[in-house]
Amino acid sequence: MKKIMCIILCTILLSSCARIVQPKTKEALNKQQEAWFSSAEGNYMDPDRSFGFQCVDVIDDYCIALFGDYVNSIGLGNAGTLFKKIPSNSKYFTKISYNPNKPNIIPKHGDVIEWVKHIAVVDSATADTITVLQQNRGGRAIDPCERFTFTDYKDVIGWLRPKIKLS
Repeated sequence: MKKIMCIILCTILLSSCARIVQPKTKEALNKQQEAWFSSAEGNYMDPDRSFGFQCVDVIDDYCIALFGDYVNSIGLGNAGTLFKKIPSNSKYFTKISYNPNKPNIIPKHGDVIEWVKHIAVVDSATADTITVLQQNRGGRAIDPCERFTFTDYKDVIGWLRPKIKLS
């Protein structure tokens, strides 16, 4: 009996450890997401034609690709405000608040991540890094969409997981 209990406890401990080390993985995407990810980098995005190439324009463009528009899906707003404006019962997104006490809950490929003053689309993530597609990193509003890796979760508010069917 003790041997069986020991095996059970070891199995539980090993499975817990496996959850702690999370490699970067690419989640399955639908055709619209795949098309967007394969063509976004290097493009200048400005769907609202206001204030140059802002970080929120990448999100607007992503929502147009997924849902056909951005006004009804993500809504109007700036980085740091959109996450709070999305209702918890949104038909377009599931809201996931960042909790530093739960480092194993990380954004997935295709999520929209929001910081206090920035917003981007997640390409990959671990407990320590987030690689995104974004623009306006330096605040100049003149650069195209780029891939960039953040080395921590400082100032992350949370992320929005698109409610889409895989195709």
